[in-house]
Amino acid sequence: MTPFSTLLVGAAASLTMSVDLPASSFSPLSAEPPVLHLECDTGGTAFCRSLAEAITARFPVHRVELTSREDAKKPDVTFVAEKATNTSLSGHLEWRVTPGKTGHMRTAGQGPTLELTVMDATLNDRMLAAFAAQLVRHSNLPL
Repeated sequence: MTPFSTLLVGAAASLTMSVDLPASSFSPLSAEPPVLHLECDTGGTAFCRSLAEAITARFPVHRVELTSREDAKKPDVTFVAEKATNTSLSGHLEWRVTPGKTGHMRTAGQGPTLELTVMDATLNDRMLAAFAAQLVRHSNLPL
């Protein structure tokens, strides 16, 4: 057998053996995404939902679940409100120490305080969604 023929036979044998393996053994998409618990008790439902969506948009590998102070699960990320009225919202994100993808510990920390204030209207869903996106963008979450 020539070296080229040996190579072809070896390649064919390799393909034949791999056909019996389940497709899931090759696909990283089959694994469940890691869950990130977000505590957001201030700012209203629309803001908390927008914050979860902003985190998901920035870190699509995570599945974000909203929690509250009453839940037994400890949050990975918390929105800490410093001021909340119908015309103003300010606060920052805090995160706790959790194992990262590689098993190493990520450090706890907090992002900068951002503020959204309007003078001639009340806060609406569009404004809160934009504020949530900026809050996630500037917080540099270690995800």
